Amino acid sequence: MDISTRMRYWKTFASYVKRENIGLQFRGPYESTSKELLFNVGGGEGIELRAWIDEGKDRIEVMLYLTGPKKQARFNSLESMGSELNDSLKGEDPEWRPPVGHAPRTPSASIALIRRNANLEDRSDWNSQHEWLSEKLVRFDEVFRPVVKRL
Repeated sequence: MDISTRMRYWKTFASYVKRENIGLQFRGPYESTSKELLFNVGGGEGIELRAWIDEGKDRIEVMLYLTGPKKQARFNSLESMGSELNDSLKGEDPEWRPPVGHAPRTPSASIALIRRNANLEDRSDWNSQHEWLSEKLVRFDEVFRPVVKRL
């Protein structure tokens, strides 16, 4: 998938969000990568809600993304509420990805829902993918916004 197709994917998603009056406010996509849209989830610096495409693996993801020096402590706090958060996600089974190492510049941590077999080249499936993304983003926002404000 080339950059112009990725940008078209996100512009089509933005139109879907607006048309369906979903109420998500996002930043991006950024043409340098065009693989993500970022959403403010209200938890301060180093906490983002992301929609992500990974065309190499034919998947789309919604994730709570943690960066910076507090990512390990924040991840640990969220992980300690894991069963409660999983229950709040109503049967979803998120993938918990802890950070590796403890230095501020080590990789991020995230909690993600993944839709596999999302053929990003198949424009006839984009509406279904966008519906999935918006549904999961709204659910993540509802579940994580009140929690991350306390981190």
